[in-house]
Amino acid sequence: MDSENELQYQQSLDLGLLIELVQGYNHLYDLSNKHYKDNNKKEESWKEISEIMGVSASRSLKRKADPDCAEMVEAAKRVADSISSRKSTAVKEPTQNEAFCQYNLSRLNSMDKDEAKQKRRRMLLIVEDLE
Repeated sequence: MDSENELQYQQSLDLGLLIELVQGYNHLYDLSNKHYKDNNKKEESWKEISEIMGVSASRSLKRKADPDCAEMVEAAKRVADSISSRKSTAVKEPTQNEAFCQYNLSRLNSMDKDEAKQKRRRMLLIVEDLE
């Protein structure tokens, strides 16, 4: 293998590893994940990924100055967007508990005020336990 082909082969291996690693950190791309907005957790995850990839954290922080690193980050973002768009288009069936809660909440309109308040409180406690 000549050096150019070897470099391309190595980059494809790196990209494959990057894709695999990013998929293991679903809070980096899954909007429904409770840690999606946690920037500290994301930063820690990217540090872990950079250590596994053998890229220094300072290099990954300076990714705009490094074309190879920038290309890998862009590829990871494309993969993350692709995964998140596939997940967001999937129709989620309600669990048995969610269906139970929805049914009972719909019945609240037919109850008197005090009974409805008590029932609503119990339902909200069940929903909080589900999360």
